[in-house]
Amino acid sequence: MRKNKTRDAPMKLPELKRRTEEAWQDLHESYGAIATGSCKDEVRANFGDLRKRSTWVQALASFEARFHHAACLDAWSLILHSFNVTPDRWDYEIRHEFFEAFLQLPDGLELLKMGLEQLFTYFTAEEQECNGFLELVSEQRERRGFDAVGLIGRQPAALKATAS
Repeated sequence: MRKNKTRDAPMKLPELKRRTEEAWQDLHESYGAIATGSCKDEVRANFGDLRKRSTWVQALASFEARFHHAACLDAWSLILHSFNVTPDRWDYEIRHEFFEAFLQLPDGLELLKMGLEQLFTYFTAEEQECNGFLELVSEQRERRGFDAVGLIGRQPAALKATAS
C-alpha cells in the first residue's frame, strides 16, 4: 500500500504530479489501451491549468476513480479497500475528490450500494471493518449537506457496533 511519508503535510506538487501520471498509466493499462497522448495533454484538456495544484488533485481523483471503477471485480472491495481510506494512506488528502469523482461515473453510486449490500449480507461483523469509509461518507454529508449513499442513520446493527 502506498503511503505518504508525513500524513500531516499535503503532498508536494512534484509528488502529486508523479502520482497523477501513475494513475493515468494504471487507468490506460486497466483498459488494455495504449495512450495516444500524454498525461499532461489529458490533464490540460480536461482539468485546466497545469500550474495549479487543484488541477492535479482533480485529475488524480478522476484517474483513480475511473481506475477503481474499471478494476472492480467485486463491489464490496470498493467499500473495504478503495474507499476505506485512513489517515495513514497516501490518498487520504484526496479522498473527498476521489469519492465525488467516483459518484460522477454512470453506475458509481449503484456499485457502492451493491458493495454495501454484499458487505452486510455475506460478511461477518469482524469482516465489515470499514470505519474509513463510514467516516468519509459522514464527512461528505457535512461537506455537501446530504448523505450521498443513504448510509448514515440506517446502518445495520452489526456495522454500527464496528463503527463505535
